[in-house]
This record gives sequence, structure tokens and C-alpha cells, in this order.
Amino acid sequence: MNQFSPGGLRVRLCVVVLLAVIPSLGLIYYNARAQRAAAIAQARSNVESLARLMAEHNTRVIDGARHLLTTLAQLPEVRDGDSSRCGATLAKLLGEYGFYSNLGVVEADGNVLCTAAPLKESVSATDSLWLRQALRTRDFAVGGYEYKGARTDTNPSLTMGYPVIGPDGQVRRVAFASLEFAYLIRQLGASSPFEGAELAVVDRNGVVLGQTGGG
Repeated sequence: MNQFSPGGLRVRLCVVVLLAVIPSLGLIYYNARAQRAAAIAQARSNVESLARLMAEHNTRVIDGARHLLTTLAQLPEVRDGDSSRCGATLAKLLGEYGFYSNLGVVEADGNVLCTAAPLKESVSATDSLWLRQALRTRDFAVGGYEYKGARTDTNPSLTMGYPVIGPDGQVRRVAFASLEFAYLIRQLGASSPFEGAELAVVDRNGVVLGQTGGG
């Protein structure tokens, strides 16, 4: 067979072309992988930055709630258990602190003494984590998210409590403040340095507690 036949020449040309192209294809593949790795690393860094921002923001919010509840626990109407005066005072305060969904006071047995926003039905906070913690530690307590209890709606909220100590040194009742997760997410979204980012907080079961983007 003639080694310089047209068919043999075409094969050799194809081989030469492939040998020339393969390094370029390898470089393209390498660059694509490097870009993908860089994008993943940048995304991870952005998420970590957002997590730090949210942690810092939530810390400020919780510190503010601590100061507010400490003040509420010292009010005469709260200490005396005057439900009508207590409710009126809390309603006025709620108007000034619009980011809370409710303010209130519960007795040590979990029965609600007064709230700023009228409750839709008679409720008990007996099973609420924030109440149990405040009674046990006799100090400021932050509960987990909840859909009901000392609440006025069904949106998930973060409730914090502070004990009201009587003259005998016993916890008589607990003042509480409820803050919707939706508010925390909106504030974080507004302060996010990453334009167009959509944020959401979910619990360990995948339940969305709050998100931006209206979803």
C-alpha cells in the first residue's frame, strides 16, 4: 500500500490536528474547573459573611430586647400584676417598638397576664422554652422559634423572656417580647452587601422561618 495515499494522508493530518488541539482542550478544561472552584469558594465566602452579619445583627436585636424586658420587669403595673394597666402600657410601648410582634407578661404558671396586642384566643405559655428557661435560670432567656403560645398570629417568631422577681425572691411572672423571623430576614436583606442575594433561614427540619424575595 502506498503510505502517501490520500486516505493515509488524511489520517495523518487528523492525528496532527488532534495532537495540536488536545493541549488546548486540556487548558480549557483546566480553566473551567479553576473558575468553577473559584466561584464555589467565593459563594462559600459570601455565605460565611452573611452568616456573620446576621449573627451580629441578631446579637444587637437580642441585647435590645434584654434591656427592654429588664425595664418592663421593674414597672409597678407589671410587678403588681395589674392586667389592665399592664396591657395599656405595653400597647403604648409596642407602638414605639414596631419591630416586635407582641409584648406581654405571663404568670409563673404560664397563664397570660397581659399583652400589648390582643390575643386571638386564650393561650398558655406553659410549654414555651423561654418561660421554662427564665423560671429555671432566673435570668434573661431566649426561646426557640414558635408558631403559637403567647402569640397573636401564626408567623414563626423568636420570643425572649425576663423574670419578674417578687419581694420574697421568687419569680412571680415573666415579661416577654416576640420578634418575627421575617423582620430579621428583611433587615439582613436590606443591609446585605451582595446585590440581588435572596436569603432564607430554615430550621433543622427544613421549615422556612423567614426569607427575602417575597418567596
